[in-house]
Amino acid sequence: MRPDGSVVVVVRPGDTLWEVAQRYGRTDRDPRDVVAAIMEASGLSTAQLRPGMVLVVPAALARR
Repeated sequence: MRPDGSVVVVVRPGDTLWEVAQRYGRTDRDPRDVVAAIMEASGLSTAQLRPGMVLVVPAALARR
């Protein structure tokens, strides 16, 4: 977790945005909203991930 409360995730082989959102996102939020927020915070234009990519889960949607 970063000082601002956001979470940095390094993509592993086979990871999907949906899985990352479910693993690191708040359980009381719609996973689609978490996916969209991760994409925006990480500067992604597509949902396609590659191992080694760095994703950011915004503090407002990250599990605590």
